[in-house]
Amino acid sequence: MSRSESPNPGTQHSKASFYILPASLGLICGFSLTLMAGLNLISILLTIAFVIAGLLIGLFLLSKQTSELAANNTHWQHDETVKLGDVTAYVTELERLFVQVVPILLRQVETSRTHTEKEVTVLTNRFAAMVEQLNSIITGTGHGENSRNIDTIFDESRAALTAVLKALSQIQDVEHAVVDEVRKLSTHTHQLDTMAQEVRKVAEQINLLALNAAIEAARAGENGRGFAVVADEVRKLAGFSSSTGEKISSAIADINSAMSTTLKMSESSGNTEDKTIRDAEASIKSALSDLQYALNMFKNDAEMLRTNSSSIRDEIFSVLTAFQFQDRVSQMLAHVENNLQSLQATVENSRQSGNERHANMLNVDKTLTGMELNYTMPEEVLNHTASSAVSQSRKRKQR
Repeated sequence: MSRSESPNPGTQHSKASFYILPASLGLICGFSLTLMAGLNLISILLTIAFVIAGLLIGLFLLSKQTSELAANNTHWQHDETVKLGDVTAYVTELERLFVQVVPILLRQVETSRTHTEKEVTVLTNRFAAMVEQLNSIITGTGHGENSRNIDTIFDESRAALTAVLKALSQIQDVEHAVVDEVRKLSTHTHQLDTMAQEVRKVAEQINLLALNAAIEAARAGENGRGFAVVADEVRKLAGFSSSTGEKISSAIADINSAMSTTLKMSESSGNTEDKTIRDAEASIKSALSDLQYALNMFKNDAEMLRTNSSSIRDEIFSVLTAFQFQDRVSQMLAHVENNLQSLQATVENSRQSGNERHANMLNVDKTLTGMELNYTMPEEVLNHTASSAVSQSRKRKQR
């Protein structure tokens, strides 16, 4: 037998008080009248009338309290339904946000990777051409013509390299914007987690109120039987709301873990590329500076230019070697792109499931394991491990 259905001596006593107190007052009035008027039929009838009036007053008070409890229960049930509807709508909008934003991020990453490959290829070819033409000029015999050719080549190469560096800077800006969008997307999941916690708190409060309502219904006896059924339904609704809030919190934690890993990889990729581009830019400026110095010296002394040609070529070869970063960055961006596609498919599948969705559909552990198996560079494994440690720490704090 549940708590709301078991007999309670306190409840029976409270129920009886609605009748005993008014009836006792009526009995006291009748007894006082009998003392004043003496024991006769009229005094006895008046005493009985006072007792009956007291019982009717108690019945009226009991009915009024039952009505007030029913009105309060309707208000609680309405508030819970509205709150649950708001959270459901927010989850739907968050899923729609994922479905619409992830394809944009995928296109941005793909565009960034394509531009990087293209511009680095152009830059590499330009340096290779510079080396070939520098060798040709050094081994040539027409010093004046070679000087003019070298000046032209240098100016053209400097303009081309400046354009390439500008394009790489624009690509950096696009990648930073992608990381910012992923970071903004993460804030929505934290807001949703806060709302889910609020739902659980409201559900706990409603459960207590429903329990109190059941106790009051038990006090009302037969008149509160219907209200006891309603209070039990409210308690079930509160339990369902609490369970739903826990499932939402679990799903949000899993999405946060996946988003944290993706964000960590994107930030690491961006930081690596920023540093490499800065180093490459410094190397380019250094190479151009050395080349300009060598060209100026060539105008005065061709033999000195031939002497320095070896170091110039080595500097350019170092720049070409530095630009091998593009292959690593391209691989990391490709992995980020694949992870975003997987995240998009997971969210879309959850969205299509509608009310049947649950936290186990995400299978985050399997997804993270699959991501780790696809890595080809130590930096990716290190970032993945660091992100997983942060995610586990957050889960322990939430518990």
